Amino acid sequence: MIWLCTETSRADTEPSFSLRIQHQINSQLQLSGGLTRTSRSPDARERYFALRRMGSDWVGNPVLEPPQATGAEIGLVWGAGGGMLSASAWAERVDGFVLPYNQQRIEPVPGVMNTKAMSYGNVQADLLGASVSGSLALSSRLSLAGSATFVRGTQEPDPQLGTTSRNLPEMPPLSGRLAVRWQNTKVFAEAEGIAAADQERVNEDLSESPTPGWAILNLKAGWSWQRWRVAAVLANVFDRTYHEHFSYLRNPYRSGFVLNEPGRNFAVTLGWRY
Repeated sequence: MIWLCTETSRADTEPSFSLRIQHQINSQLQLSGGLTRTSRSPDARERYFALRRMGSDWVGNPVLEPPQATGAEIGLVWGAGGGMLSASAWAERVDGFVLPYNQQRIEPVPGVMNTKAMSYGNVQADLLGASVSGSLALSSRLSLAGSATFVRGTQEPDPQLGTTSRNLPEMPPLSGRLAVRWQNTKVFAEAEGIAAADQERVNEDLSESPTPGWAILNLKAGWSWQRWRVAAVLANVFDRTYHEHFSYLRNPYRSGFVLNEPGRNFAVTLGWRY
């Protein structure tokens, strides 16, 4: 029925609100919380885009409803001496989440050979997430910093759309960063590790594939003098072969080919401040 719709315009009026409160428990610890109700209008691609090509057509859904998200978040910030820690967790229910799915062709169309096309539908979804970041001064010149993020997305299967997977598509895996840095007034040097876990919670309806975890090491150094600054970066020191989760997914122009991230590479920058 999506292909039979002839609407070419749509007006949406969806109110949103955000409520946030902060409480300073003591000089070192701050607690915060928030509630939100947000909405967005489906964009032109989701409603009106049409692409005909061999093997995989795309067609918009003009009757898409605006997704409405209701969420809650709690966070804390701690700081003492040379240390700082920030952490937050959030949950969100999305009514009408815009999901790509396979739409069957309803009636013959001249020049359209494929029997189905990728389109967009509304489903109910839930998202949970958490993040943490912090830093610690080990000495007057040496410091440690790190961060980690996690998101989990699920959806309700919809027999009318033909969706059976409970995993939302394009969900990033657990990832993190850890860096140690030495610096004085003129020189700095840093070793940085970045990693991501396996992602096996994929959407089978869209033929998403699990991706393996990876970890790389980057080295950085720099020097400044008066208004001049020079910095050098040696990235992916051990020349690891890896790719980001869903690096092959560039809807609606995805090719299905995995695009690896750069191997070992070196860059130098020179700057002058005025």
